[in-house]
Amino acid sequence: MSDSRNLPHGEFFQSLSADEKGYHKLAAWLKAHAGIHMPPTPKNFTLMASRLSKIMGTLGLSSYADVHQRLEKGDVKVQKAFIEALTTNKTEFFREAHHFKVLPRIVQDILQKKSELRLWCAAASRGHEPYTILFTLLEAGFHPLKHGLKFLASDIDQSVLEIASKGVYAADELGDVPIPIRDRYMVKMRESAKGERWKVRDELRQLMTFACFNLVEFPYPFQHKFDIIFCRNVLIYFDRATVVRVKENLAQVLAPDGYLFIGHSETGSGRVASLQAIETAVFKKLEEAS
Repeated sequence: MSDSRNLPHGEFFQSLSADEKGYHKLAAWLKAHAGIHMPPTPKNFTLMASRLSKIMGTLGLSSYADVHQRLEKGDVKVQKAFIEALTTNKTEFFREAHHFKVLPRIVQDILQKKSELRLWCAAASRGHEPYTILFTLLEAGFHPLKHGLKFLASDIDQSVLEIASKGVYAADELGDVPIPIRDRYMVKMRESAKGERWKVRDELRQLMTFACFNLVEFPYPFQHKFDIIFCRNVLIYFDRATVVRVKENLAQVLAPDGYLFIGHSETGSGRVASLQAIETAVFKKLEEAS
């Protein structure tokens, strides 16, 4: 059999798209290790072939069978590249803006009962969401040091976390950021071939801990419980059973009276008894029984 890497890209893509047996094996591995559910539909056959065909040559892989073999052998480089290729990182500042109107009131309520705030953004992607959270708190008069902020921003994709940790964004990504907020918390970088870019101020980036985290590796290993968790627009990639298990684990690491924010499109994604809806896609953890 000819080496698929020597085929023109279009033919290579077509050969991958037609490999249904290989697709099923890779989709099963992806679900087991990243929770991402990719049903065998023509759209998903095309999606997987499109994304993997772009990276397989650099990894020395010529077929889905090669990919699956290396995944099963525990090749960390291939596992990382495979998950990153099939992770969707759609994100923007102030996405689902309703949550950022609710957040200051929730934080004020928490700080009436305790002297510190533990916050986790569990699908941080390229940083738009955690920085939006931080900007919102600062605008509401929150003082990170005075109020003992502990802020974890995580994602399964290490490559997007590296972008998030640098906090550099093109001007056209900032359309939903009010200019006064942009000017207070970001600095304009020197013009370059990449066009106008802005960077989150160093002292603000340093308030966050960026870390790789897989939401489908249970149980979650945190020593301290969180007052607020944002886990938005990631549950849509899981099947219902995985969604419920993820939400149960999120609830377990929430402090009593803690709050969970999920995506607006995820509100019907499986009920967890310890979480009570208080706003659209915002849940409060019920007091634990003594």
